[in-house]
Amino acid sequence: MNEAGATALTYASILAILTSGPDDAVVLSAGAQFVRGQGGEVRAMLALPAVSSLMFSVGMSGGYVSQEIVALIQQANDDARRKTEALVCETSKREGLTLDAADGRIVLLPERSMAESDMLGETPLCDLIIVGQSTFKSLGLWSGLVSGALMQARLPFYIARRVAPEHGVAAIAWDGSQGAGRAVRAALPLLTAASKVVLLQDADHISATDRLAADLTSLGAYLKLHGVKNILAVSQSGLSRGGGLGAAARQARADVLIAGAFSHARAMEALFGGATDDMLLQPAGDFNLLLVH
Repeated sequence: MNEAGATALTYASILAILTSGPDDAVVLSAGAQFVRGQGGEVRAMLALPAVSSLMFSVGMSGGYVSQEIVALIQQANDDARRKTEALVCETSKREGLTLDAADGRIVLLPERSMAESDMLGETPLCDLIIVGQSTFKSLGLWSGLVSGALMQARLPFYIARRVAPEHGVAAIAWDGSQGAGRAVRAALPLLTAASKVVLLQDADHISATDRLAADLTSLGAYLKLHGVKNILAVSQSGLSRGGGLGAAARQARADVLIAGAFSHARAMEALFGGATDDMLLQPAGDFNLLLVH
């Protein structure tokens, strides 16, 4: 319960994107942390290359896929599936999760084609998408799935670099924009549980249209209405340039940085740019990110 007596906010429906890669374990542990003891479930989607899709794409370019290559790809996919099933079981046991959604659980979704429609079909009743940083930046064939869900569903994306403390420090990049506002609202379950919340702002780089809402005092008052405690405001010139935001988050010992992202309309292939790209380039063991378009 927060100060206003309202029920604590939670992420009850989480979509975790896995690739049988090195950061899957971090993603599942971070997701388990969100639902453990809170109820809800982490729905794990394993993104693997569909053999039929690869054969079609090669055929369109005049190439040929031998039966031996098809068999090797299928075997690799089967191995990845078994590895992921074992990781889900191992994580659930270690994190004290059961098969009951009331206690919090991880569910591995059944196999399906990895078309964008399948990804988006999981998002209308989803509170949060969680993905590892290396997966987010190198999904290759599936990068359109991530960006498509982000652009169309406007869901919060939690990019996990490490498993953060349950009551860690949260930092907010605040410029008064609509994207930043959506990020703050989406992050309320994190913010209400945080031991400390640091508001970061570069007052020299706020647009005229956002200036009225950019007042840090107003943001602090809004957060207090939701029961957020221990709020510190930091206004510093240069935070929005040259990795300044990441440096400020590290100085604040932030476990997660919350920000609006991809604020400019761009083609899908140009999503990683500007301040968002600067945040994604932070070291792998650094703070996690919660981004909202």
